[in-house]
Amino acid sequence: GHGQMRLHSAGIGQPVDAVSLFVDGVNLPVTEFEFTNVNPAYVQQLQEILKPLLGSNFERGVTGESIVFRLKPLYQDIGMLKVLVDPPSTSLIGDPKSPSVKVTVNVREGLQYALGEVVWSGNTVFSQNELLKPITNPRGKALRYSSFVVGIRKAADGYGNKGYLEAKIGITPTYNDEARTVNYELNVTEGRQFKMARFTVAGLDPKTCEELEKRWKLKVGEPYDSSYERLFL
Repeated sequence: GHGQMRLHSAGIGQPVDAVSLFVDGVNLPVTEFEFTNVNPAYVQQLQEILKPLLGSNFERGVTGESIVFRLKPLYQDIGMLKVLVDPPSTSLIGDPKSPSVKVTVNVREGLQYALGEVVWSGNTVFSQNELLKPITNPRGKALRYSSFVVGIRKAADGYGNKGYLEAKIGITPTYNDEARTVNYELNVTEGRQFKMARFTVAGLDPKTCEELEKRWKLKVGEPYDSSYERLFL
């Protein structure tokens, strides 16, 4: 096959930070991942996370984006919120007649942040305490970001249950590197409140339509509850 060497840099005038080899029509399976600048305690977990990529052709499946997509959540869930995963470099290993690829991933782990203050703004429908209740991350402990996001989504669901179907929540972190804490401002744009109009069923036989309409409990003029459809169905 025909081969190409592609150089990667952060931008025009920036140094080359990765070199990739692309060979047309040749299967070059990934058989090894190597990590640089990584805390040894995390290496086994990183290997496990990237295990599904082993055996794939590096040209198609092993890209910087897919590696970042897989690795970043691990670090975010131990409070390393500013982690950077550099574009991977590759090298051929094994039998020259039937080589495979070793992928080297450099990780800039950064600081580990504990959760500081969480403040809501823009909220009129719910109080600070009501919106903070779904966020169960303990202050002063390393932030588990996935859990933090789940809490915010639960708060957003509360707006949907009150008819605020267009509510949006902006997340603004403020990092204190000296104290190794991160504070969050959660800004709500509540939007309009939607209310229940008439509920009708079509496309079924008249009797079934009538029965379903009778079962629907949200009354005309009440705030629309976005969770009710799931419960009804």
